[in-house]
Formats: sequence, structure tokens, C-alpha cells
Amino acid sequence: MQKSYNVQVYDQDGVTALRTIPAKQIKNEISFSSRINAGLGQLVLDLNLPFDDFDEGASIDYMNIVDVYAVDS
Repeated sequence: MQKSYNVQVYDQDGVTALRTIPAKQIKNEISFSSRINAGLGQLVLDLNLPFDDFDEGASIDYMNIVDVYAVDS
């Protein structure tokens, strides 16, 4: 089974779609941290960018909402 991800970036209102991050821009497998009886874990989204380019304000900006959908066949 081949898994792919659909990553959508929304404005603070959660309704206004700003952009879709293409699958080729995702560098590593998307991972989540979690603990029993804890809140939501941290999402690690490693984008395929040069090491000195944080892409701040272009792909994902401060206070954007990021939805990640896993899709498999």
C-alpha cells in the first residue's frame, strides 16, 4: 500500500484556504508524537527546502492552521 499525504494550509479562521503543499515538497515521512493521557501531540512536517531557507511566511506562516490528510489505495 502506497501512502501519500495531502497538506492544506488555512488562515486563522480555518475556512480560507491559502495553499496546498505539494507532496514532492515533503522531505520525510510525516510523524506525530503522542503520550497516553496527554493532549494532542506535535506534528513534524519536514519540507524539502535548503538548510538555510526556513520559508517563513511563504509556505506556512505563524498562526496558520495546517490539516494533514493521509491517503492510501
